[in-house]
Amino acid sequence: MTGKDLPHLAPGTTSVGQGLSYLGEQNKVVISHSFYFRQEEITAKTFPPVRISPNLIHVIDPDEGKTLAIIRSPYASWMRTGAGGAVGAKYLARKDSAVAGIVGTGLQGKGQLIFLTKVRNITKAFVHSGRRKDVEYAQEMGNRLGIDIVPGDSVEEVVKNSDILVTATRATQPIVRGEWVKNGTHINSIGADDPHKVELDTATLRKASRVIVDSERAPTWIGQIVLAIKQGAVNPEIDSIGQVVAGLKPGREDDNEITVFSCEGTNMQSAGVAVKVYEKVKEAGLGIETSTLSTYFLL
Repeated sequence: MTGKDLPHLAPGTTSVGQGLSYLGEQNKVVISHSFYFRQEEITAKTFPPVRISPNLIHVIDPDEGKTLAIIRSPYASWMRTGAGGAVGAKYLARKDSAVAGIVGTGLQGKGQLIFLTKVRNITKAFVHSGRRKDVEYAQEMGNRLGIDIVPGDSVEEVVKNSDILVTATRATQPIVRGEWVKNGTHINSIGADDPHKVELDTATLRKASRVIVDSERAPTWIGQIVLAIKQGAVNPEIDSIGQVVAGLKPGREDDNEITVFSCEGTNMQSAGVAVKVYEKVKEAGLGIETSTLSTYFLL
């Protein structure tokens, strides 16, 4: 099999990606390159541990064609993904949501819960990944966030107890069944980010009154969305989270409805974070300046 036939970031595989974005308001061009070689993690003093996977971002002045900064920051990329899920929950989850469910207790499972607490008053979380690692996750994140975290015996237990459910896995077959999802639940599907990944079954998406995506290509790219559209469970004219945030499309309208946010991650999100990092580093007088770049910094 070739790399293109394998799920995105599958263990043991290599992937190379490139993104290009233009931020009109800031008048910045952002080019990103990601190189993913292996799943191993290295020890780091900061949270979370950094993967051995370079992610280089160039911030460019389009008027002068000048590179303003080169950024390598796995930490910023991790935060961007966590914040993306939090934005979905902010606009689509019930205001009184207090119990989170995390399926997948890796780095993304940690980040998603951390950022979820920024937009909702989460007091308890059920977690499951099918590994003893869940106990370590519960201890670490419970101490970090000061909330009660319960390792669940199954995905079903997590789903049934969640006000906000987050799936952050590499599953290629459905792990969440519609019959488990109670009215009023919001779901952030984070791991299903390519044609091979499937976390939610079609019954779950059919049961949802609102399915929101973060990229225009989702209806023809994200495996679980494509399948649901083919089976008539989801309208192919899917609204984006950008439209909801801008007030052009409605978010949650009823406390009893089930909502789903399919968060693939977009170049525009990464670009926005990169420019903000550049501005903050420059403001703080950090970074390494060179004769050819106005600012070069490595995070």
